[in-house]
Amino acid sequence: MAFLSGQTIIIIIITACILYYLHQFLRKKSHEYSSKSYWEGRYGLFSKRMDWYTNYAQLNRDFNIDDLIKKKYPSNTYKKRILEMGCGNSTLSYDLYNSGFKNITAIDFSTNIINKMREYYKNITIDFKVCDFFSMNIFFEENSFDIIIEKAGLDSIATKGTDDVPELLYKIFKNIYFVLSNGGILLSFSSKNTDFWRKNIYNRLEKEKLFEVIETKKTVFKTEGKNILMNLYFSYLKKI
Repeated sequence: MAFLSGQTIIIIIITACILYYLHQFLRKKSHEYSSKSYWEGRYGLFSKRMDWYTNYAQLNRDFNIDDLIKKKYPSNTYKKRILEMGCGNSTLSYDLYNSGFKNITAIDFSTNIINKMREYYKNITIDFKVCDFFSMNIFFEENSFDIIIEKAGLDSIATKGTDDVPELLYKIFKNIYFVLSNGGILLSFSSKNTDFWRKNIYNRLEKEKLFEVIETKKTVFKTEGKNILMNLYFSYLKKI
């Protein structure tokens, strides 16, 4: 039986330690994504407009977003009221505007990024507001929007990794339900797979007859800048 040399054992131990601390660092980092102070600090320093995950062109290519909305609302499609949840420094609202949708509201809980987005797009009529997901039922009237789109916003809660994640998601979805019109739709894009969402929130929403999960899909994208391949999961829900 061959034995490992002392040098090989040391290398294995060092590698294992590095992997462990990298895992802990990334886990801690993902926990910060639900923190307002984290994003205020990040957006205070970082102003480049970019899309977390992928851009609107790929969303349309892989999930037919424009066609899906037109099929749902064949009449007055572009007059429908749209809310983008957790806009950050994404170009999603701007891309929607250029696609013909003119009645758009975009929210984020970071004052820094909302002020920057207002400045970026001061010549068009996107309504940027400072609002967190847990306050939407206070900030907006009931049935305020026909379509809600979110990309990576709910992931800030989903990646928190704590036992209260299902309940936090439930509170947010109750607010989504409140501000959506009857039969209104939610288009959600996440790095978490469909099994995660079904286990933590979708099954409960359907059981309580709040939402119907119409469709789920998956695609693969390259992250902006780093060109890392990642899975992206799409969920299409309708308010019952």
